Amino acid sequence: MFATNPQCLFPVPKGLSSPNAEYWRAFHLVGALSFYIATFRVKSKGDVFHETWCIGSDCDLIQRIQQAPDEPLVGLLCLLPPWASEGRQWSARPIGSVWRGVDQATGSSEIVLVASDGNEFVPAISNIRPVDVVHRELVAHLGHGLAAEGRSGLSLDA
Repeated sequence: MFATNPQCLFPVPKGLSSPNAEYWRAFHLVGALSFYIATFRVKSKGDVFHETWCIGSDCDLIQRIQQAPDEPLVGLLCLLPPWASEGRQWSARPIGSVWRGVDQATGSSEIVLVASDGNEFVPAISNIRPVDVVHRELVAHLGHGLAAEGRSGLSLDA
């Protein structure tokens, strides 16, 4: 979850901003939990561009991926807090695929990430291999992402 402070509000002139949107120069991480930087390929008025979101929860990530199937996920980083990282500092792992499954022990829904290096992990449990997550369903595969396009960041397609 993220919090903002009024002194970080960025004044964007009307006409340049989206309706009801506020723009912030910085935000505060409320808790030391994993979050995501997700890039989607978006089409608007015949143009194709990349739109990047900072997403604070597994549920919101899944919802954003599934709400617009015509806007595919093309890049995903999972940012892991110090307690979940080997170096005991914030770290980022590029993700190759996102799966949803069921924790066999508890019956609860879990998200399973497969990093670009092929290692699986459940972000809420750090780097522990999710051997007990069953009934997996593929939510997104990023084989066609920004890296495959030879691109990075936000850009306008020609």
